[in-house]
Amino acid sequence: MSKLSNTITASLQDKYGWLIKRLLKFGLVGASGFLVDMGVYTLLSLALGIPHLVARGSSYWVSASWNWFWNRNFTFSSVEKTKKLPQWGKYLGMCIISFVPNWGTYYLLTTWIPFFSDYKQLALIAGVGLGMLFNFTIASLFVFSSKKDAVMAGEH
Repeated sequence: MSKLSNTITASLQDKYGWLIKRLLKFGLVGASGFLVDMGVYTLLSLALGIPHLVARGSSYWVSASWNWFWNRNFTFSSVEKTKKLPQWGKYLGMCIISFVPNWGTYYLLTTWIPFFSDYKQLALIAGVGLGMLFNFTIASLFVFSSKKDAVMAGEH
């Protein structure tokens, strides 16, 4: 059984190792983007006194641009480079979709659950987690896709 398990593991690593590495890089970029998001949100809302919903919306777009830059140059660095502005536009288009569950979760939690009204950063974390669930797939398929990825995934 151990030999079979090792064979299966090795086979999966051979076939999907590149995808696992890319997912880990995406997670690192996302974590750095989260820090940017939280930092900008905190600066705008707490330091500058901007209303929390406006600060939340603004911090999201700053971190989305940060994430696009690092995903382009780190996570998907092996993918053929396309023109920056159209790709950034596609990435922000993806972010519009993920903004709905991200900001919507934040809004619902801070509006309807008193605990999150007092601890807004925790609502921000919940929103980021929900929005991030499908970002990797959308980014991989539509923003940073390449023929090389299709071959690596076994699609000819």
